[in-house]
Amino acid sequence: MKYRPEIDGLRALAVIPVILFHAGFPTFSGGFVGVDVFFVISGYLITSILLTDLDRGRFSLLTFYERRARRILPALFLTVLLCMPFAWMWLMTRELREFGASLVAVATFSSNILFWRESGYFETASELKPLLHTWSLAVEEQFYIFFPLALMACWGFGKRNITALLAITALASLMLAQWATGAQPDAGFFLLPTRAWELLLGSLLALHFNRAAPPQPSPAMAQALSLMGLGLILASILVYDSGTPFPGLHALVPTVGAALVIFCAGPGTLAGRLLGTRPMTFVGRISYSAYLLHFPAFAFARYTASAPPSPGTMAAISGLVLAAGWLSWKYVETPFRTPGLVSRRRLFATGGTGLAACAALGAVTVVQDGFPLRYTKSELAILANGINPPNDVFRGGTCFMFVDGTSADFDPDCVSTGPGSALVWGDSHAAILAYGLRELHPGTGQLTASGCPPLIGEDISVPFPRPHCRAMNDHILATVERDQPSTVYLHANWIAYSDQIGALAETVRRLLAAAPNTRTIVVGNMPVWEPDLPSVMVRGQAALEPDLYLANPSLPRIAANDDQLSRILGTLPVEFHRPADILCDGGSCLATVDHNGTTVLTVMDSAHMTPGGSVDFARALLSAGRLAALRPE
Repeated sequence: MKYRPEIDGLRALAVIPVILFHAGFPTFSGGFVGVDVFFVISGYLITSILLTDLDRGRFSLLTFYERRARRILPALFLTVLLCMPFAWMWLMTRELREFGASLVAVATFSSNILFWRESGYFETASELKPLLHTWSLAVEEQFYIFFPLALMACWGFGKRNITALLAITALASLMLAQWATGAQPDAGFFLLPTRAWELLLGSLLALHFNRAAPPQPSPAMAQALSLMGLGLILASILVYDSGTPFPGLHALVPTVGAALVIFCAGPGTLAGRLLGTRPMTFVGRISYSAYLLHFPAFAFARYTASAPPSPGTMAAISGLVLAAGWLSWKYVETPFRTPGLVSRRRLFATGGTGLAACAALGAVTVVQDGFPLRYTKSELAILANGINPPNDVFRGGTCFMFVDGTSADFDPDCVSTGPGSALVWGDSHAAILAYGLRELHPGTGQLTASGCPPLIGEDISVPFPRPHCRAMNDHILATVERDQPSTVYLHANWIAYSDQIGALAETVRRLLAAAPNTRTIVVGNMPVWEPDLPSVMVRGQAALEPDLYLANPSLPRIAANDDQLSRILGTLPVEFHRPADILCDGGSCLATVDHNGTTVLTVMDSAHMTPGGSVDFARALLSAGRLAALRPE
């Protein structure tokens, strides 16, 4: 193919926002759309190569997959090799077991399926999974297993019919993606059927340019449309955020933008000249290696930190990632792309051996349960607290809805009625709190949902794909109005919804209007342990003894958000309790408690309480609540 520097520049425009988004810079809140831009570029380039070979009658599946192997495997193997020693040193048993599963998925190009299946709320936080970003690589490779075969099978129908068939398939995929953003958002985000349309958009561009005399826009139109394409990409990067439903119709903005750039940008356009500058083409050439290396670097930085890394630290790591990407491109990618340096036989032998070794090592890690022999008996007792609690603790699927749950799925037994009844309303943090309250006060009901704070309002959008939040919260408010419980607890991981908690005041007003005699208690933020409390204790060689207090650097951040909640509630007739006032003293927080004669951790991960921690906290909360009720107004 004729080299087009503007496409390398488009790669740079895709990878830089992705890196800065994953680094946590809020300006690039929609940087994740860079992956969608990559999909369009990939569909265009690969289809162009396939069409050229088919036109000349020299297409070979073996040659096609050789090209893919030269492009994909060397830098991928380097990334995996670099991750392995750090994973062994730093990841705890559960996280290392999950890392082993991701190694198997990487080797079989099924990472997207694995991470879709691991998307439960109590799993390891996504930003701590070193190989999470390989889901996009899996989508591409799955596409390129089927697409060349389909193109060969349809070649006799003619390019016009092939174009129509691909357009219909792309439209069906887009419609499926739009449906999935509301019904199955995790599946819609990770899986090929809802992403194929983005690659096919690039394929349709390739079919257009493959025509004998493809129609071209006028110079003025090319100038305008290519700048519009850049504007669409930049707008989605700066305006979208993690609460934007994706990848349905919203994904049209960056992908159509990328298509316009590919279609119209050239040396004669301003967009083409901007993208074709040496800095942009340089970053574009190293973009694949930089993409592979950036996420593990950020994940390990976060995993080993006792507090979220500063913007300066993440900026420095981003710079190092680009430098490492250049080294990988020059000394790993480039040599393997040269057939004279690495023969086909050697490439396939090395690649096959590497994939098999990666899968085998991952499988052994899973079978060995994250190699617990790395730890002492007392350390394993601490790590055992990090195991997800039994489903009946948080009442998953009945009184706690996962991402695809709706208000119709709540069990009637979730609500208690009668004198002294109480109801816990909120997200997964509230679901765990409900367990402790229920153990001490059996008349406590629970209506909770993953990632859904107890906030009501037309403009509420949470930072997770939770399509049923609004309807569920409306249902819960209607339930309160119908049953008139004695007490309602509002609790959530409020700090995760910082941009939305202004709606708490209106929510409380509506709750008080619906149940004026109901006592309303707002429970603030739980202290956060970075990356999680079991890791903090093992690394700090803390003893598993009851009533142990450990330093917690998150307290200033938690206090600031609790102060914001307090100001929002103002003079409303509600009680507001700060968990840090109950669990912390100075700069340290309670890490362990005695539960039925056994010492347990207060939380199982960063902030979700263990069953024992929930009972202990609920006991203190009920005591604090009784004192608050006795205070004169």
